[in-house]
Amino acid sequence: MTSKRPLLGSINRLVAFEAAARRCNFTRAAEELLISQPAISRQIKELEHTLGVSLFVRFGTRLDLTEAGRKLLSSVTVAFDTIENTALTLRPAVEESGVVKLRTSVAASNWLLPALSDFYAANPDVLLQLICIDESPSVDISDFDIEVRFGSGNWDDGISYPLLEEVIMPVTSPKFLRQHSIRKVEDLYNVPLLQLATHQSPLMDWRQWLPNQALDNPIPTLVRFYSTYSTLLDAAVYGHGVALGWKYYVAEALVRGDLCPVLPLRKTSRLKEFLVVNRQHVSKPHVKRTCEWIRAYAEATRVRFDNI
Repeated sequence: MTSKRPLLGSINRLVAFEAAARRCNFTRAAEELLISQPAISRQIKELEHTLGVSLFVRFGTRLDLTEAGRKLLSSVTVAFDTIENTALTLRPAVEESGVVKLRTSVAASNWLLPALSDFYAANPDVLLQLICIDESPSVDISDFDIEVRFGSGNWDDGISYPLLEEVIMPVTSPKFLRQHSIRKVEDLYNVPLLQLATHQSPLMDWRQWLPNQALDNPIPTLVRFYSTYSTLLDAAVYGHGVALGWKYYVAEALVRGDLCPVLPLRKTSRLKEFLVVNRQHVSKPHVKRTCEWIRAYAEATRVRFDNI
C-alpha cells in the first residue's frame, strides 16, 4: 500500500524529533522512547534529509532548535496533543476508578506542570487526565470534573474557588534588555512588543500600557502578534521583544533567569484564575482531593512569589 504522506515517511521520525526537541538531548530522548541513541540520531537525520532543512544546532551534547525546528515542533506538539486528547475521550468511563478529568488552558498548565510530580506521589490512586487547550476553557464543564478558568468567577456551570489574582508585568530576556535601553515607559515605543492576537484580559493589550499608541500602526512601535500565550513567552525568552507576563506564569522563568522584568511596572485587575468544580462530581473523593491539592498549591505559589 502506497503511503499517503511520502514527505513525512514513518511517524517514528516525528516521535523521535518531538522527544529530542522537548528534552534538548538525543540520549535522554532515546531513554524516554526506550530505543538506542543512534536510532534517534538516524531518524532525525532522515527527517532533516527529507525536509531539506536542519532542525537542530548541535553544541556538543546540547541541542538548540533552528527556526525550522521551532516551527515544526509547534505543529507536531499541537498534533500530538490533539491525538492524545481525542484518545482520552474515547476511553470508556470507569465509575469506580480514580480518574479525574482536569481541563485547563495551555498557559495555566505551564503553571501546574512543575508540581504535578508531587501530586502523583501523594495521590498514586488518582489518574489525572490533563486536557489542555490553547484558549481559556469555555463556560461548560459538563464533560469534565474540574478546570482552571480565567475570568470574574461569576459562572453557573460549577462551583468556583479563586486561585491566583491577575498581576501583569512587562518581561523580556536578559540579553534583549542588555541590548536595548529601556529606562522609562516611553522607551517601549522603540522596541518590538509581543502581543496576543486574541485575549480575555484588557491588561494583556499593550494599548492599556501605551494609551497613545494604536497597535495597528507600526510606527513608532513594532508589534509582533502571536496566537498562543505559550508561543509568545517562548518568543520573549528567545529575545524577540517585550511581552506582557502574567506574574504566576512567568515566575519560574524569572527565577531561572530566562526572563527578567522590564521597568518596575505592575498592573492588577479584578479578574483571576479560578478552580471550577463540576457540581455533579464535587463529592467524589478523588475529585475532592485533587481540588484541595490545587488550591493548596495555588496558595503556596502566591506566597513563594509574593516579592516578585
